[in-house]
Amino acid sequence: MELSSYRIFNAVATTGNFSKAARSLYLSPSAISHAITKMEKDVGFPLFIRSKNNVILTTYGREILPQIQNLLALHSKIHKELEILQNIQHGVVHIGTYNSTCCYWLPSVFQELKKNHLEIQLIVHEGEYPELESNMKNGTLDISFLPPIQTDILDYETLYLDKMVCIAPLEYTFKQGGLITIEEISNYNLVASPGGYTYDIQPFFSANHIPLFSPHTLANDSSIVALVESGLGISILPSLVLKLVHGNIQILDIQNNPYRTIGLATQKQQFVTPATQIVKDIIKKVVKSKP
Repeated sequence: MELSSYRIFNAVATTGNFSKAARSLYLSPSAISHAITKMEKDVGFPLFIRSKNNVILTTYGREILPQIQNLLALHSKIHKELEILQNIQHGVVHIGTYNSTCCYWLPSVFQELKKNHLEIQLIVHEGEYPELESNMKNGTLDISFLPPIQTDILDYETLYLDKMVCIAPLEYTFKQGGLITIEEISNYNLVASPGGYTYDIQPFFSANHIPLFSPHTLANDSSIVALVESGLGISILPSLVLKLVHGNIQILDIQNNPYRTIGLATQKQQFVTPATQIVKDIIKKVVKSKP
């Protein structure tokens, strides 16, 4: 039975009159009468007792009226929820990020959402690259900062090229002053993140046939800078990190200017919610304005 039939039944039941029901639904009285007759034929019992001017519900009609009204209320609620989604004013978006992107760009993203009065709840999941990629593929995340990925099940867009630099204690001296080579880096103790930046610098070591060995592994950017500052070794960090974490250290360019690529992964376009799309657009705006 069609939803329109339920609307007609409810209108007749609440007005007690075919003509009033017809006016409320912008239909003709004959159309209302025909619809009710068809409903009664379909269900197999009378729904209304007809008199000259009015109609009243039968016992059967009174039994099904609450269920029909609940159904119409549920349909109205679903319709409103869909309108909200289409207007992209509400929604929940799960975003994956790592420490540097979380601390540098996301505060501005939250500010943009608030400034534009968008009631989008942004739930942040911080992790390492492999974990974030896995959670994108299994649908746990809607959008995530990631390095370039090879997959057919996600969309990916490059956002930012983040220059990798070497940090060292102030007392260290190097052959070329403010420039260091990969070969030179391999002569020092390397303090590094176990999961994050190792992925970014591994290709540059491999290209020069130098094994990447880090005797001191830490997960926290501030700890890495602190250990380097204390003279325990050197480290390779993205420039973005050094906009957030400061120390009494020297910063050196690395020969051949290695960099890490930061991009945004999303589900395939047909599965991207309006809320996710607006968060993506805001992130791109923030990154462009705050390199």
